[in-house]
Amino acid sequence: MGQVTIKVYKNTNEKLPKCYGKYYGKVLHRETLDTDDLANHIMSHGTLYTDDVVLGVTRKLMRCIAELLTEGYKVKLDGIGTLYLAATSTGSDTYEDFDISKNITRIGVKFTADQSNDSLYTARMMRKNTNLTTKIGNSKVTFGEQEGSGSGGNETPGGGAIEEEP
Repeated sequence: MGQVTIKVYKNTNEKLPKCYGKYYGKVLHRETLDTDDLANHIMSHGTLYTDDVVLGVTRKLMRCIAELLTEGYKVKLDGIGTLYLAATSTGSDTYEDFDISKNITRIGVKFTADQSNDSLYTARMMRKNTNLTTKIGNSKVTFGEQEGSGSGGNETPGGGAIEEEP
């Protein structure tokens, strides 16, 4: 079972009056792992393939996904989610005035997590397979899975102490 650290912070943005002064939790990330790190992690699970094979397949997958996205396809990785391109644009007064080079301001990759029952990436499965921990001073307190808890998006886990965001 994984362990995720939750950082509790106070919203100090006065432009959000409904949220101002309230406390929220956010995931505290350890670091960002790159492709080599992922390949090494896969190999740590006792795969028969050498690191060059794992890296080669991973890099080929990355290049092929990028190729398919730029050809207009959505790419669904079963049990993980779907990658697709989305555009941001400014409006034009008429259809004839719309100019792709002028009105399209951004093309970006979007991701939607697979929410099917067999996915390990649903909110329900993440909650089930993760212990939540929050920092209190120099110590940590762990909160296990709480029966009957909903999504609990903005609730302070287990009533633990609060560490404000600097």
